[in-house]
Amino acid sequence: MKKTKAILAEIETNGDLIVNIGGRGGNLGAAAEVVFSALKIPETYLANVPPKLGVVCNYLGGGIRGAIFPSATLAEFTAHGLPATYAKRLAEFCNACIERYQELENETGLNDDNDENPNWDAKATALNRTAGVVSAY
Repeated sequence: MKKTKAILAEIETNGDLIVNIGGRGGNLGAAAEVVFSALKIPETYLANVPPKLGVVCNYLGGGIRGAIFPSATLAEFTAHGLPATYAKRLAEFCNACIERYQELENETGLNDDNDENPNWDAKATALNRTAGVVSAY
């Protein structure tokens, strides 16, 4: 996973990371071609994955964000014809994106909360994420 985090950091440094994080959800990831190149996965498998790889966070309404979930899971990558080795690399990349998304949320203050000034949106978001709520519908 350390290597995958370093690859994600390199993609971010190169300016190829797509970052859209806010109080109404967002996404973080990169174009599949960029990810494949960085992870050394043959481009012949590009048709087996979404055009962008990373994570999404839905907005549940009322200032509350849902769970951060990957564009696809290990099982989904495998089911779409990727060899297990490549599917695992992509799943690790998506997991690294989840961690980076949370770091950026924290850096922007979306999850700031203290006793003097409670952030009810952050509290509700944390509870929904613990419960795994992805969508309000």
